[in-house]
Amino acid sequence: MEKFIYIILTELFFILLLTFIFHFSFINALFIIGMTGLCAGLLLLIYSGGAFSIIGFSFRRFHYIMAPKSVKSTMDESSDSHKSLTIRSEKYPITSPLIIVSTLLLTLSILLLIL
Repeated sequence: MEKFIYIILTELFFILLLTFIFHFSFINALFIIGMTGLCAGLLLLIYSGGAFSIIGFSFRRFHYIMAPKSVKSTMDESSDSHKSLTIRSEKYPITSPLIIVSTLLLTLSILLLIL
């Protein structure tokens, strides 16, 4: 619950900053901060799920398979060529509250735009 309050206060601060200092309308500031927070939360979710570890492993494996034999012999001697796949299992506690609060802000901005 504490993380939700911190995220709400932080996003409200940025909304007020965009509204008063940069002269955005309130609905536009809600949408921009909601979309930015949602993108950041989804990026954290993808990163903690290990998608970038899998992509890096796939590129290393593809490079090893496509390399000529002379290069493969030098790659066999290095420790970087045959790394095992370790999927990142870190879970960030800010991810879910950031996604939820940002989705609510985004939904609120769309509802205010319609009304």
